[in-house]
Amino acid sequence: MKKKKMILIIIFSILGIGLLVFLLMGVLRKDNQEGNGMQPLMQRIPPVKINYPKIEENKQYKDRIFDTSYVHEVNIIISNKDWEDLKKYPTAKRKYPVDITIDGIKLKNVSFNTKGNSSLKSIAEGPSVGPAANRFSFKINFGKYENNQTYYGLDILNLNNIFGDASYLNDALSYEMFREMGIAAPLTSFVYLKINGQNFGLYSAVEEISKSFMERNNLDGYLYKPGQSGRNNKGSTLIYVDEKIDSYPDIFNNAKSIISKDDKTRLIKSLKYLNEQKDLDKVLNIKEIIPYFAVHNFLLSYDSYTGKSIHNYYLLEKDGILSMLPWDYNLAFGRFNMPLNITDIINYGIDSPLIEELDKNRPMWNWIKTNPIYLEEYHQTINKLIKNFYESGKLDKYIDNNYQVIKSFIPLDISAFYNINQVEEAIETLKEFCKYRVQSIKLQLNGKLSTITKNQLEKEKIDASKIDLEKLGFVADDSKREQQESNSSNSEPHLDKRNNTKKETTS
Repeated sequence: MKKKKMILIIIFSILGIGLLVFLLMGVLRKDNQEGNGMQPLMQRIPPVKINYPKIEENKQYKDRIFDTSYVHEVNIIISNKDWEDLKKYPTAKRKYPVDITIDGIKLKNVSFNTKGNSSLKSIAEGPSVGPAANRFSFKINFGKYENNQTYYGLDILNLNNIFGDASYLNDALSYEMFREMGIAAPLTSFVYLKINGQNFGLYSAVEEISKSFMERNNLDGYLYKPGQSGRNNKGSTLIYVDEKIDSYPDIFNNAKSIISKDDKTRLIKSLKYLNEQKDLDKVLNIKEIIPYFAVHNFLLSYDSYTGKSIHNYYLLEKDGILSMLPWDYNLAFGRFNMPLNITDIINYGIDSPLIEELDKNRPMWNWIKTNPIYLEEYHQTINKLIKNFYESGKLDKYIDNNYQVIKSFIPLDISAFYNINQVEEAIETLKEFCKYRVQSIKLQLNGKLSTITKNQLEKEKIDASKIDLEKLGFVADDSKREQQESNSSNSEPHLDKRNNTKKETTS
């Protein structure tokens, strides 16, 4: 009997010690989560293992981070203090020194900050807890703190959070279409992002249009990223105002190159010729701008030069000759500032791409519209785009190939805005959108449907009513938002969920 009691005592002692160790490990795990500034949700699944191939040392960044045949692994090592500060003040876009490992390659002391405008604000003002609470987009500058440091030639990398894009493919597909037509466009791929070794989510990696982009595409000249700084045009429309440099802050305050007074004067002179439509071949890269608008107007992207915001494009000037480079198509395919039904969107006239604006207010487009020779070349270029990229089967193949790469990672995207069923619906909707858009444009090119939206007859339009645009993701309409903000201007101030301070609602 004593022997049995002794055995039971030993057994219970072992169980007790085991329980104590288990509870202690739980406390330590919780402390570790809180210490790293991560939500407990991040530990629901163990760190995702990425099987990336070994790459030859002589390969440059194009064949590394932008190899689209697999999902890459990016791990950001950031101090607890800086991570907490980033989450508390995301819209400040403060730059933090971090270490980064990309597919096993580690770089130290790189710059890391949030990026974005409306998407950043939407997340920053949203709930401070939950799966997507801190799913910001990020920018990584490899050489900010270490002179001449790059990732195999890449100076800046963007990690986009797929905000508003249920297909995960808007940017990637759009840039591929530009490349199909010979336009230099950013490279993209997919990465699984980790913060301090813990799962964070499936992101899109996008090449910055900067020095390394220019070198990769053999481009030369002075680079600008015009952006409207207020309600009035201050240069972003590319309308010629006068000879004063101060009249164009939207351009010169957003220069990406080091520029002199002579550079500014030369660009203003080119704008003057552009607006006068004088000697256009001497101030415009015609063979690239026409394809740019052929693709851009197919995509129906209005968070852009043709929209009300007048931004999200790059202007390149060399020896007085101007050209445009594409940027930010996450809200393409008619999902930004198109207050119309889906049939009207699909049939939107290829020769009337502006929303609530006169053609003369966008001179970089107007010279195509008003010259019969250039307009015909533009029509032929759109037809070429359809034949080479859609009717050849490239578009569907591109979508399918990319989806197969990311399919198994979507359920592991713990901070995702959309689940896998919504992603699959978006993929099919994207294909349908492009199919109907092609059908409408072919009618327009054949003269069976007007190329001017307001002149189109309802009975001649392609019926696209079966498409649910919201399945593609977030649909934005600034006119409705501005009206709502105006109506609520006398309401109570709203609470900022991140720092519990009140802010007045402004339009």
